[in-house]
Amino acid sequence: MITPFNPSVVERAIELVERIGAGPRLLAMISPKGRGRRPSYNTTAFLVGCVLSVQWNGTLVLRDVHRVLTQMLPLDTQRRLGVRTAKADGTDALLTEKHIYAISDAMARHMEWGAGSQPDLEPNERGRRSELALGLLHDLIAQTLLDAPSSSRAIDGTGLWTWAKSPRSAPAELLARDAAGDPLDDLNDPDGPTAADPDAGYGAKTRKDGKRESFFGYELHAVVRVPDYKDQKNVIPLFESFELTPAGTDIVEPSLRVPDRAIAMGNTITDLLADRHYSYKLAERWYYALLARGIRQHVDLHPNDQGFRDYDGMKMAAAWMHCPCTPDRLGTIANPGPTASKDEYEKFKELVDERQQYALRRVGRQTDTRGARWECPALNGTVGCPLREGTVEVAQLNGLPVVAEAPDPKTAPTCCTQRTVTTGLDAQAKIEQEHYWGSEKWRRRYNARTYVEGAFGNVKNPTAEGVARDFVRVFGLGRVTFAVGIALVAHNLRMLRGNTELLAPGAGDVLLEADREWHGFHFLDPEEEQFLAAHRASREHAA
Repeated sequence: MITPFNPSVVERAIELVERIGAGPRLLAMISPKGRGRRPSYNTTAFLVGCVLSVQWNGTLVLRDVHRVLTQMLPLDTQRRLGVRTAKADGTDALLTEKHIYAISDAMARHMEWGAGSQPDLEPNERGRRSELALGLLHDLIAQTLLDAPSSSRAIDGTGLWTWAKSPRSAPAELLARDAAGDPLDDLNDPDGPTAADPDAGYGAKTRKDGKRESFFGYELHAVVRVPDYKDQKNVIPLFESFELTPAGTDIVEPSLRVPDRAIAMGNTITDLLADRHYSYKLAERWYYALLARGIRQHVDLHPNDQGFRDYDGMKMAAAWMHCPCTPDRLGTIANPGPTASKDEYEKFKELVDERQQYALRRVGRQTDTRGARWECPALNGTVGCPLREGTVEVAQLNGLPVVAEAPDPKTAPTCCTQRTVTTGLDAQAKIEQEHYWGSEKWRRRYNARTYVEGAFGNVKNPTAEGVARDFVRVFGLGRVTFAVGIALVAHNLRMLRGNTELLAPGAGDVLLEADREWHGFHFLDPEEEQFLAAHRASREHAA
């Protein structure tokens, strides 16, 4: 026996769909162009059923969508949505499961834009289809967003297995290339064996134990709201925007489109937290692209970016200049990661704090047209150096390190002889950021990335939206994108319900109001249903 929804949940789903005219918009997308009879798909009921199906059972399987519409909604609501219509003999006709499948099939024919499933589409038509679908989904997401108290966001990607079986084993070199930060695009051979899902690709994702594994499917790129500072109140980790790509696709372009879309929706983004997969990209493709958008990055280091590099006699590490006499053992300090022990984490902090004492003070940050300006750490009071008069005594008095073998003043780098020095645009710009990597300030800022990791974990949780391999059993970039977008909408609605204390009471918006009290339900037998139908008919006739 299926338990009906709280009526407030149903009202909310209907309001969400009807407020932006989502049903007619979807119908226009999946209707054939040119002359001929227009299809009469009930797309409004379909969309309502999709949202409720995800909320009910963490699934967008079409049979479950039909089940929700015909078995879990009040009779009045079924009639309102056209799920149940009166026949001439006084009985009701129900929307059929075949009708739901017909809508999905029409989406595959007229809305799909994947290069594998629709290889002959003209580029303009491919772009038109994707923009219409993503526009509809983001308009639905927009209805679930409160005004943001912060302007910081976290961006990440997560792998999603396709329902289809892969045509072959993952390429042998995939994980090695992923670890090196090399692109994976060419591993998805368009002329190779064809899978049931021709738009899916091979990629690498992180397992629960922190290790990487290969998979066949798609990658979800998304931006999630995070706090501007530790303990900031009223920040709900809502998804603002997203994009789906075949696994193995280069992440840069879709990852830039995601914040662009969020900004176009009226959201403000000043800071973006990203992991090492983004920071390892060329500065021209990522760092400077964010600068052009007025966005500051906060990033972790890829292992290949560790170690000291010489820069005009200074030791450069993590996009920061250090004293030429910084101990070489401090060049590589690997972030132990979330699964590290307390002792490993404390050792990491200890090494970072030690190296930071040798770091030059950044007087001016790098921009897209000029390099950063730096001041000797001895002048900044964090080390003592014989080349800087009086600093050795101060350092000894305060228990700070002292440079034991200072360079010869005649041949010393300019950082040792001038008050400040300026570096060029080639000084590891791709990982340039506000705070010294690994420092306490950096850790406090970067730890907010747990919000996006938690949001992905939530949306994949089988007790929540359940976005896993069997979440949806259709193929193609367009239809899978649609399903994932609906799941993100359902996630945001659930997060709002879990934070009702932040909602304005009596705001008059059904999407933001608390659920009304509900005193149970009653299952009708056929005679009771027939009686109510006759009663309704007599009232309508009298009116």
